[in-house]
Order: sequence, then C-alpha cells, then structure tokens
Amino acid sequence: QIAVSAPPYTTGTPPVYSLTPIVTLATQPAFGAGVGAAQMSVTGDGTSYTVLFPDISTVSPVIFAQGSGYASPTFTAPATGIYLLSCELAIDNIITTNNVTDIEIKVNGTIFTVYSCNTFPIRDQSTNRVYASGSILAKMTVGQTATIVLKVSGLAAGTINIIGGWFQGIKLW
Repeated sequence: QIAVSAPPYTTGTPPVYSLTPIVTLATQPAFGAGVGAAQMSVTGDGTSYTVLFPDISTVSPVIFAQGSGYASPTFTAPATGIYLLSCELAIDNIITTNNVTDIEIKVNGTIFTVYSCNTFPIRDQSTNRVYASGSILAKMTVGQTATIVLKVSGLAAGTINIIGGWFQGIKLW
C-alpha cells in the first residue's frame, strides 16, 4: 500500500511517498519439514500411503517452525484462514510402463490431487526416480487437518520408496 502525503507532482518539490505494510507475516502460522529416513516399500499397487515427515519439534531435518500446529504427519490449523500447502516427493523404483503416481493433499478428509501422471516416461532412467510436487490454497478452520498421501498403481505392492521430500504451509490470510 502506498500512502500519498503530498499533492500530485506538477512543479516544484516532488511528493513524498511512504510504504506502509498492510500485513506482516512474522506471526502467521507456518511450518516446514523434510522426509527424514527413507520410507521403503510403501505403495505400488494403488494403496494410499500417508507420508511421514519428522515431527519438527524433535527430529531433523527441520526446515522451519513458526507457531504451532504441526506433528508428523499432520498439520492442524491453529487459526482460521487461507493456507498455502505444498509438498514435493522424491520416489524411486519406477520400473513399469503402466503406472500412475498420485500425490494428494488431504484437508480435513477431502482429497485434492495435486499431481497425477504416468511417471515411467519422465523418470530418471539411471535411478528410476521421479521428483513430483504440488500445492493448493485451502480454506481451513481451527482444528482442521492436512496430510500428504502418495498412491502409485500399476506395480507390485510395496515396490515404491520415498527417498526425500518436504511438506510446508503458511497461513496467507
């Protein structure tokens, strides 16, 4: 927001402008956590797997923690508002041509698919690894929860490994 403290400039002394912030995010609830140890053999046959991200209060890798609301694998909204929720997963053992990889952000029981793709053609052929990410804006009220769910189908059960990634969110307004 710009507050004009002088009449429009035509001649003489130019106007003075001051920038006044409308909102500062220093106290907005925010969190971020990374996948700690690899999570092996989690899906492959279409089974939904809730991804674990270390509890940011006790285990590395901590990205940041501002306010309360996060305990692995669940974020619980500490305040009502609009949240930006994002994730990225590094998954490997993509070895079959007919597979579908879905990453879902589950908000208070409602599933939002933020990534869906046959990942075989786009995998790194030397590692059979894929990096997939997605984000949503979610209207959450106090106490509502969000988790990240990975579902890979078209492979044998327990063939997919999660070897890295992160889950983060911030209340925007």
